[in-house]
Amino acid sequence: MNKLLSWYFGKLSHRLVGPSLLLGILAVFLLSLISYFTVRNILEKSISHNLEVAVDLQNDELNRWVEDQKTTIVFISRAPFVRERVADLLSRDKDHPYYQESYRELSEYLYSYIKNFKGLREIMLLSNHGGEVIYSTSTEHEGESWALDSFFLEGKEALYIQGVYAWRQSAQPTITIARPLLDALGEKEGVLAVHLNLERMQNVISHPGAFKGEIYLVDKFKTFLNADRFGREDFPRGVQTVGIDRVVAGEEGTGHYLNYQGVPVVGYYRWIPDLEVGIVAEIPRELAYASAKHLGLLIGSLGLALIVTLVLGHVFFARRISRPLGDMARMAQQVASGDFSIQIPVLEQDETGVLAKALNQMVSHLKQVYEEMSNTAENFKTIFNLNPSSIVVQRFDNGKLVQVNEGFCQMFDVTTMQALGRSAEELGIWHSNISRLRLAVLLRRKGGVIDYESHFVRGNGDVFAGIIYSRVIELSGEKHVVSIMVDLSDIRRTENELRDTSERLQLLVQRMPIACIAWNNDFTVSLWNPAAEQVFGYPAAAAVGKHAYELVVPKSVQAMVEPIWGKLLAGDSTAHSVNENITSDGRLIVCDWTNTTLKDEHGNAIGVISMVRDVTEEKKAQDSLHYQKELLQTILDAIPAPIFFKGADLLYKGCNQAFCDALGLSHDSIVGRSVHDITGDERAKIYEDADKDLLRKGGVQIYEAKFPHADGSERDVVFHKAVFKNPDGSIGGMVGNMLDVTEIRKAEAELAESELNYREIFNASSEAIIIRDLATGKILDVNQSMLDMYGYSFEEAIATTIDDLSSGEPPYTIDKAYENLTRAKSGEFRLFEWRAKKKDGTRFWVEISLQKSTIRGESRVIAVIRDITQRKEVEQAHRESEERFHLLLEHAADALFLHDAEGNILTVNQRSCDWLGYHRDELVEMNISDFEKGNSSDQLRNFWKSLETGKSSLLEGQHTRKDGSTYPVDVNVVKFVFQDADFFLALARDVSERRATEQELERYRDRLEELVQERTKQLEEAQEELVLNERLAVLGQLTATVSHELRNPLGTVKNAIHILGRLIEQGDADRIEKTLDLAGRNVNRCDGIINELLDYTRQQEWTPVKIDLGHWLQSLLDEQVVPDDIEVNRNWNKGIVANCEPERLRRAVLNIFTNGIQALQEISSRRRVLRLRIDQEEDRVVLSIADNGPGIDNQTLERIFEPMFSTKNFGVGLGMPIVKNIMEEHAGGIEIDSSPGKGTTVSLWLPRN
Repeated sequence: MNKLLSWYFGKLSHRLVGPSLLLGILAVFLLSLISYFTVRNILEKSISHNLEVAVDLQNDELNRWVEDQKTTIVFISRAPFVRERVADLLSRDKDHPYYQESYRELSEYLYSYIKNFKGLREIMLLSNHGGEVIYSTSTEHEGESWALDSFFLEGKEALYIQGVYAWRQSAQPTITIARPLLDALGEKEGVLAVHLNLERMQNVISHPGAFKGEIYLVDKFKTFLNADRFGREDFPRGVQTVGIDRVVAGEEGTGHYLNYQGVPVVGYYRWIPDLEVGIVAEIPRELAYASAKHLGLLIGSLGLALIVTLVLGHVFFARRISRPLGDMARMAQQVASGDFSIQIPVLEQDETGVLAKALNQMVSHLKQVYEEMSNTAENFKTIFNLNPSSIVVQRFDNGKLVQVNEGFCQMFDVTTMQALGRSAEELGIWHSNISRLRLAVLLRRKGGVIDYESHFVRGNGDVFAGIIYSRVIELSGEKHVVSIMVDLSDIRRTENELRDTSERLQLLVQRMPIACIAWNNDFTVSLWNPAAEQVFGYPAAAAVGKHAYELVVPKSVQAMVEPIWGKLLAGDSTAHSVNENITSDGRLIVCDWTNTTLKDEHGNAIGVISMVRDVTEEKKAQDSLHYQKELLQTILDAIPAPIFFKGADLLYKGCNQAFCDALGLSHDSIVGRSVHDITGDERAKIYEDADKDLLRKGGVQIYEAKFPHADGSERDVVFHKAVFKNPDGSIGGMVGNMLDVTEIRKAEAELAESELNYREIFNASSEAIIIRDLATGKILDVNQSMLDMYGYSFEEAIATTIDDLSSGEPPYTIDKAYENLTRAKSGEFRLFEWRAKKKDGTRFWVEISLQKSTIRGESRVIAVIRDITQRKEVEQAHRESEERFHLLLEHAADALFLHDAEGNILTVNQRSCDWLGYHRDELVEMNISDFEKGNSSDQLRNFWKSLETGKSSLLEGQHTRKDGSTYPVDVNVVKFVFQDADFFLALARDVSERRATEQELERYRDRLEELVQERTKQLEEAQEELVLNERLAVLGQLTATVSHELRNPLGTVKNAIHILGRLIEQGDADRIEKTLDLAGRNVNRCDGIINELLDYTRQQEWTPVKIDLGHWLQSLLDEQVVPDDIEVNRNWNKGIVANCEPERLRRAVLNIFTNGIQALQEISSRRRVLRLRIDQEEDRVVLSIADNGPGIDNQTLERIFEPMFSTKNFGVGLGMPIVKNIMEEHAGGIEIDSSPGKGTTVSLWLPRN
């Protein structure tokens, strides 16, 4: 131990190496241990998560599978086809044709589900009463009762899943999904039960993907669950493990335990209540934590190797480090003795090198410091003398001055030599010895004085105020007093000026015509000038100290004032407001408040000062001005002519709405812009030149111009503009309006033409027109219709009077005629009917309109006369028709009811009274529901609401007579609207006799249906015989084709056998081999024909595989031998995948490929090209094979998929039908595009999903 300590403390290098070695070993050990447990902990969480994810994935897959089956059963149960067939099975006897037909159709329908949906084992239909199986895809179960099974009892009420249980007959595990079957009225009539095939569930569990452990299912009896049985060969009964016990108990979680084989595992378990199974995922614990163990060993090995390396490195570097440290120790001893010239050579760039360099720098810095200290005294002296204040250093015991600066000499008009060695008392600088003695006492007591103010005397005898800062210090072991004296003369002078300013400010505030109020931070008054008293009525004595809310701020505006006050206290001096205030006599006034925040030297708010103006009258004037502006703008907007304002700068200052509409711009987008900004074309220069001319000349300007309207048209407008002046007499701008004269100009242009056409139009009118002079009443002009209507010539008509044209029969007298004419002269429009008289004395009816008008500047009365004789005759006929219609309704064969939307009767005809036995007065007081008993009141209202206006609907009902008897009725109801209210006209017909006839027809219909069934049965038998004959015909065709195709190769084989007999006798081996080869080829040909026929006729089961279609096709083409004169082009992208059966698809592609090669061999006049491409569309993948061969004609295209059809001299004609079958088996298809002479393109497509 002593040797170890002496080795450790003997050298610095040993002390550097020893701890590092010990710490390294300890660190590696701890790191390995921590790494192992850390990784184990991480792995444990990761494994638990992975196990849970594995279980989640399997659980989700099982749930999706179950949901798919639930969707299938819901679809089946809701299908109208199933519901109708089930109704026949439940309501008819088994011998009934409808029952048998429904049973057959239902079997075909449900068998297709069993065939196409691999998850379904059996589909049952059970009656609602007794649980009897009325139909099953497994017919041996029909007639059985399942009344006590859970899936039947629960499935009658709602969709129900019966979890895994043992099937009654086979004891195999199964899951059943059941759902009620509803009839057309929604009533429950049975149960649809689907028993699931658990192979899919077994596949999900048996293929856990990348999971390296084991996943299995157990039932509630702790038995392993498989698709076809319970248990396994090695564990046929229940299994006892911690995981299985917990999952059966309904728990979910992760655990460490022994599995059913006694292997320690980490397991995750979960119970699936819907399926009544538990799912368990386990992984061996040794496998789970192997990586943690390996990592710990690896870290330990690497750590030990690292320690050895570190120790060797430490020894080497410790020696390198300790050597310069000795040099540094020797350097420190020399520096301590005062030798600053020594320097250590820097040999390394590490910490020792940095330390050596720092020591060298430190020694150089110490040397520099010693040199600079010698200059400090001189620098201090310079600063001491340059200080503007008076600085004095004096002895503490006798007050003798030992040092003064230039400021002291200037302040007291003495030289340095005069001051040094003398006391302040001797120099006579104190104005009062008492002040000097008080300062001495304070210095002895406190050792220092701050802000000691006194009066001093200059060398010229002037007395001035000063302030002293003194402190007792030690210099060279003796007490001294350092004093700094500041001359307060300028400060006192400033204070006096400030006092004068304050007095003037106070006087200004008191005499200010504007109210000035100062507020404290709590919103109480601290200053209230006389102007404030005049505004608010409170004297200063009553206002100071009061809160603003008690004085001038009414409650109505306190909510608005509060945030403004908060902003002011926060330092926002821009908080300006105009609000209502209250005076001492309770009047409300409007005041303008300009506020400024008062702050102390630190920037903190100490109050607010407000300048207040009473703007009540000003506010009224502003409101009035605002009202006038709004009124003016409203008036301008109401003027249809566009109006605008411009300033002297020719920018728009305002306009009305008509101007905005004309430009198609908003008011804001016009104001502030020039005509160039708005119009933007050559017209802008015209408008601008006119504006400048108006501003230069003044007055009014009127001119006509073209104007582009916002609707795209070009208008003729007349501009009326005038300048307005500012109060100082200068021109302020202009105001203008635009008068749209487009229509006027158009009318003027048309007027000349209209003058020419006037007489023609005037005479062409079908109505008689008479123009009279307003003053004299004389007829001035008439048209041709007037002459034709009255039978006068033009000269005779001009000379007629009102008496000549009127019948004079009361009330159509002359006086009445002149009354109408007088009223028309006064400007009133008159329209009235009149009894007129023709020249031959014939009376007839006319309608006359009289209107005052101005024609060419003269007042006239225009009379427009229409012959209404025919209309009068029609009106008379209409009145007579109404009377006949009323009689028809009263004597109608059906009962008539007019009622409102609530069923209240408004009127009825006599037939209604006769049938119901009520009087008319009784019925109009009743409601339809009082005697309509076939429909409830709610049903009647719903029926009325469903009616469309103007359309009739039929309602079957039952009417009750007054005596209580009833009779059936058919009611035709029509809805119509009158004065925004709905009304209904109902025509009721007694259908008692018709109902009796219908019952008789129903009996006849039943008999007819029986006859139809008998005839249908006969037709079905005939159809079966016809189908049989068709099949025999196809079979004959097939037999003939196959026989023909087989006869040739079989004949060749027969001849070859005959030749072989002779060749064997001759011993010719070469010819024997050739003959055997010929026979073999023809036998293979026969085999190919038979296989082709079998491929077409039989259905094959296959499993789809996802393949890279491009890679697969490339491999297929590489195997083919293509003639040298045929060029094959390939075009497709990588990564196009499809689900298919590769061998079946290979057969289809090779068939098309071979056909293309054969087609190309038929041409010789051009380059032969076969193009293959793969395209990926939105929902399908298309493989196209195109050739530039001879093409296919339309007749061949129509039969190309017909079995036994071929255009070749060889083959059975099944190649293309087989290709079509293969593509349809893949849920895809084949498309052919061909034109004779242009080639053929065959597209084979597969669905992407």
